[in-house]
Amino acid sequence: VAPIGTLKGTDFVDEQPSGSLALELRQHLTDIQYGRAEDTHGWLLRLDA
Repeated sequence: VAPIGTLKGTDFVDEQPSGSLALELRQHLTDIQYGRAEDTHGWLLRLDA
């Protein structure tokens, strides 16, 4: 999650750094992905290889 500066066709220019809320959200999501935080919404699905 980050602000998008400009959209042009299928490209975008990221002109601003991510804000503190976006960084906090990213950290929480990666914590869920790596098992450091509980998945209380059932987002994860284990796939057996």
